[in-house]
Amino acid sequence: MVTYRLSKPRIVKQPSVGTGDDEVSLPVCWACALSSWLEATRGVSWSYSSIIQMFQMYCNGNALDLAYFGEIANSLSINMDYEEIDRADLTFDYVYEKMFPLVGTSGNHLYIVMEGKNPAHVVVAYGIQRDNTDYIAIMDPLRGVLAAPTLSAFRNKATGFLVGWPRR
Repeated sequence: MVTYRLSKPRIVKQPSVGTGDDEVSLPVCWACALSSWLEATRGVSWSYSSIIQMFQMYCNGNALDLAYFGEIANSLSINMDYEEIDRADLTFDYVYEKMFPLVGTSGNHLYIVMEGKNPAHVVVAYGIQRDNTDYIAIMDPLRGVLAAPTLSAFRNKATGFLVGWPRR
């Protein structure tokens, strides 16, 4: 077993309304994950609500309009490189190369948008493990937890992925 792991990102749980069976999470995982990602990669502490306010012009309500993701990623406050990939391309080698692009660097936490769902969902990846089965370590704002699903199970949760990493 080989494990590559960065520091654990701060857990930022997305808020919900209602109780019990009527509880519904607000569509702000993008801002919660971005808050966690910014702290892990830039040492910047912004609340998810301040991120929503900052980028309100790219939202439908509080939900991010992915058509404007480039404007957010290219803003000076975020400064993120990214690419969209198909489900089949989210492999151990791909995640490893994006997380650890250069020998001797501290590595990159990844901002991952799971596309093909309505709404899309966003997590922060901070590790990858190769064993008989590959695992990906994530911070999931929907559940407010650190988790390590198998890479194949994670890959099958979306038809495509938008993967972001800090621009250097």
